[in-house]
Amino acid sequence: MAVFAWVRESLGTLLATAVAQRQSPLAKIEAAFFAHVAFIATNPGVPRVLFHELQYPGDSPVRAEVQAMIAGYRERLTALFTEARTAGELPAALDTALAPVLFIGAVQGLVIESALAGNEDAMMARAQQMFPLLVHGYRGPQEA
Repeated sequence: MAVFAWVRESLGTLLATAVAQRQSPLAKIEAAFFAHVAFIATNPGVPRVLFHELQYPGDSPVRAEVQAMIAGYRERLTALFTEARTAGELPAALDTALAPVLFIGAVQGLVIESALAGNEDAMMARAQQMFPLLVHGYRGPQEA
């Protein structure tokens, strides 16, 4: 429980700092993405503990803490995506409740890829390649 409380506080502070340094909503989303990846690259044990704890079926205090942590994170991301949509940086049709799922899933993909390769250092380089793809996906099909 203490580990996940530390993760929630540390990651939350890191994201708040990263987002506060940007002006445009889309730049805030980008800053949040790279801050999240950097946090995981610096603390590779966090996802290992998280995935280990989530293997067990049923409810537990740890599962409830993880669910609360992810729900809070999704709320913050949803607000950022809504802000970007309102500012016209992302399309009006963007599902701002679903966009954070893709965001978090992209980070999880990087975590799994780096764990399999045994190379957390490569996560930031891969994130640099991935973020433009995410933005492209958020923007959806372009009209001709």
